[in-house]
Amino acid sequence: MNVFVKPNEPSPFPSGEGLEERLSAYDIIGKCYCEYHQSIKCYITCKLRNADVAEDLTQDVFLHLMECGQMVRMQTARNMLYTIARNLVIDYLRRYYCRCAQQHPIDATMLENKATTINVESLVSAADIARHEQARMQLLPPQRRKIYNMVRFEEKKIPEVAKELSLSVRTVENHLAIGRREMREYIRKCIGA
Repeated sequence: MNVFVKPNEPSPFPSGEGLEERLSAYDIIGKCYCEYHQSIKCYITCKLRNADVAEDLTQDVFLHLMECGQMVRMQTARNMLYTIARNLVIDYLRRYYCRCAQQHPIDATMLENKATTINVESLVSAADIARHEQARMQLLPPQRRKIYNMVRFEEKKIPEVAKELSLSVRTVENHLAIGRREMREYIRKCIGA
């Protein structure tokens, strides 16, 4: 009897009480194939997004199940199938990514160099903006410059600055808001945004 039938055909296997004892390991695997082939294939297709590879791996799942032989029981077959499928998908992806890295080592190096370039460019840009900020800060009125410097670079809180300069909190907030607005406009002009 051909135990590997198409999933949509009616099952040629008996059912009912004592079924487990009457079926051999290959009969159980054939029954599992009929019941779970399509769902295993869908599971693998969802993971890999490749129907052809999924079909091949689905067949491998059932071959691995056949290697289990007498350990296969109807109660545990479904869990075994999905465990085997998951492991085969992981193995496939591991081999796939290793193969890609070996075939395209220059791409990986280029990505690393590009990331380094971006970081260097970011650092240069940040340093340039900081230089412009310092230059513009020197053009602020003395009181505003002092408040902006204390909050921005000395990282003091507004109440601390107000107490230290003997000003009201509201006055410090106003000077800081005006200083920040002027600085944003200046830097926006500098970077051409």
